[in-house]
Amino acid sequence: MMDQISRRILWEQPGLQVWEVTIEDDEAVLLDAANSLFDKTDLDRVGSYCSSQARKNFIGTRIALRQVAAQIMAVDPASFTIYRSQCSNCNGRHGRPEFSKPGEPHFSLSHSENGALIAFSESAIGVDIQKMQPLDRFREARKRLHPDERRELDEVAPQSQSAAFAQLWTRKESYLKAIGSGLCRSAAQDYVGYRFLNDPDSWSIHDLAVGDNYRAAVTFARSLKY
Repeated sequence: MMDQISRRILWEQPGLQVWEVTIEDDEAVLLDAANSLFDKTDLDRVGSYCSSQARKNFIGTRIALRQVAAQIMAVDPASFTIYRSQCSNCNGRHGRPEFSKPGEPHFSLSHSENGALIAFSESAIGVDIQKMQPLDRFREARKRLHPDERRELDEVAPQSQSAAFAQLWTRKESYLKAIGSGLCRSAAQDYVGYRFLNDPDSWSIHDLAVGDNYRAAVTFARSLKY
């Protein structure tokens, strides 16, 4: 199975790793693996996807998550239970996903087409990857940014706007994942910046080198700063 789900360490520092995963398997093989590895919560998630590609990405990434975490912890990949932590913004049970047992690593996931990024850390972490889109696809999302971030994007040449927005948005979303709120917290509330990368509070944000048509970032505790 793992020979058919390509994975490699994209970036690492003491206390954290970011893995790049490419899903190449067919859905039937992935479903067989899911039935042997997943807990009830993840199996229910599998059944909730209408899109075959989205379902395949979810299964493949969850398999890779369990396999890499099992390698780190030297345990059975089927032994992990994943749950949603409390949202830091509204206290609802839709915060970042976490393993249930003490001592298991913190992690974060982000999907894009047939691949994903998985980040592991000793403490809370957030990762995000975005494919660059035409300008009209992110016009509404842009309105939700911090005013200073919108001004910075206004200064970018039109031909570079798509890349600039994708980079800024991955920084923003990785940060919101790390603090445990996701997009329940207003994207305008915190300034992370495009031209001038700002590390808010006790967090550090690092841009990740991915494919030419993608942008990615990871946010981690400043205490792990390299």
